[in-house]
Amino acid sequence: MVLTLLYIADSPSAPLIINLKEEKDELEVFCSSLHILSKRDKDKTILTVIRAVLYYPTNRPISATTLSKALSVNRITVLHHLKKLQKIGIIQKQKRKYFLVDNAFSKLVLKAKEETDKIFEELLQIAHKLDNLSK
Repeated sequence: MVLTLLYIADSPSAPLIINLKEEKDELEVFCSSLHILSKRDKDKTILTVIRAVLYYPTNRPISATTLSKALSVNRITVLHHLKKLQKIGIIQKQKRKYFLVDNAFSKLVLKAKEETDKIFEELLQIAHKLDNLSK
């Protein structure tokens, strides 16, 4: 496990201690399971971005530039991941800053479950129709 101190520009005296890299942690399992983590993201940068937003004080949105500097990651890369996370509902954007949505991870799982339930209900209806064809 690697613990990293992030010095955020607007509060250089109070670093955030963030576990940025860990072998197969819960966040990685979660993101892999829901296909948030792509195979193209070899460095798993999206996990680093999520952790930074996750551990940043919730009452203080953070800009892409601040995240980029704190994580030493290209700003365009950070923006790409922030937009992806915004699209799936984990973070929200307010003006030019980002913050974690309340209960974002639970909401995402519940939404996936609802969609999966609908798919299986449709499959069951098709299965019944196919079963009746042979009678």
